[in-house]
Amino acid sequence: MTDKARNILADLRLLFAVAYRNIWRNKGRSLTLMTAVSLGLAGGMIAISMGQGMIAQRFKIVIEKNFSHLQIHHPKWSEQFEVKYTIADVSQVESALKKEPSYLRHCLRTIATGIVQSPTSSGAVQIRGIDPEAERQVTAFDELMVEGTYLSTEEPMQVLIGRQLANKLNVGLGSRIVLSFTDREYNVISSAFKVTGIFRSVSTQYDERNVFVLRSDLNRLLGTDGQAHEVAVLFTDENKAVKAEARLAAALPTLLVQSWRRLSPELVYLQDVGSRVLYIFIIIIMLGLSFGILNTMLMIVHERTHELGMLKAIGLNKTRTFIMLQLETLMMTLLGTGVGLLIGRLILWPLMGGIDLNFLSDALAAFGIPTMVYPVIEPDFYRNVITLVLVFSFLASLYPSWKALQINPADAVRVQ
Repeated sequence: MTDKARNILADLRLLFAVAYRNIWRNKGRSLTLMTAVSLGLAGGMIAISMGQGMIAQRFKIVIEKNFSHLQIHHPKWSEQFEVKYTIADVSQVESALKKEPSYLRHCLRTIATGIVQSPTSSGAVQIRGIDPEAERQVTAFDELMVEGTYLSTEEPMQVLIGRQLANKLNVGLGSRIVLSFTDREYNVISSAFKVTGIFRSVSTQYDERNVFVLRSDLNRLLGTDGQAHEVAVLFTDENKAVKAEARLAAALPTLLVQSWRRLSPELVYLQDVGSRVLYIFIIIIMLGLSFGILNTMLMIVHERTHELGMLKAIGLNKTRTFIMLQLETLMMTLLGTGVGLLIGRLILWPLMGGIDLNFLSDALAAFGIPTMVYPVIEPDFYRNVITLVLVFSFLASLYPSWKALQINPADAVRVQ
């Protein structure tokens, strides 16, 4: 190490020691600032973790309970949703899926758009024909049941309806409802189904607009035996599904293969941008704290005008003065940050098992958000927060530091 480098390190150690001692010269003021920083960041940490938890759960629910990781359709199905656009050769699709190393399970769905009628009301719905056991393994749909039983292959002409739709139609378990739709030849079909189960998801809109029947029943009525409109596929994780999309598209050139990123662009936006938007909370908090830092440092400079003038008179140059004041600011804010993150973590620790927001169930259901929220802290959260603290602390202390550099030693030594 050169003499110059040795001298720089010695200067920094000295300035660090002086700055640390200066913090505790007025303990009340320093502790007030550090308390404000710690409480603000603790609150921001809790808010962000809950927001990230909601985003993660929304993603999990949409993927695992609805879209799955990847879907396969007839190319014209997503444009017109006509019954005739089916996947005729299901076995070819299944063979291609089994060649994928990350493939887990899949299920077949037959889908028709129609009208549901009860003696008192009616409404438009999407009729989804499913294979009960395969659907259970891919989406765990049976976990949404709140009344009655899940579909069984032992009894034909069963239907599962959502709680919202049951209330609208004024029907319950054992009631008969009529489903009307067109088959592949455009003939209108009307059939009575028995309500054997009622489900409730996190979305009231989904509950009102979807009914579930046996795929064998719907295929028979539509004239699409052995065919399906949709193949929902589950992979080991969502990222591998995106990679498998291109390979499956090449293996199945006559079909439309879409991963969850193409099926739900709004979910992609929520996942990619949502977490960043949440940091606006921290930025707003730091903007407010910046004024506190600015005020505190201006008071420090004002009170120590005589002292700073004396230091300049005996040889403390502007660079060292600037570094000393910056170190004071950074040490106070970083100490407050450390305490705040610790407080936030301690508060969140018992809440990791879930925060029950059941009292907001109706409002949350309108947006498809579950009432039980599990806070999530992303790995880069601490790094991002500390970076923001350093940036805002530096910016907030620039003006007080500039004021200190303008002090005239000749005038300052006369200040008492």
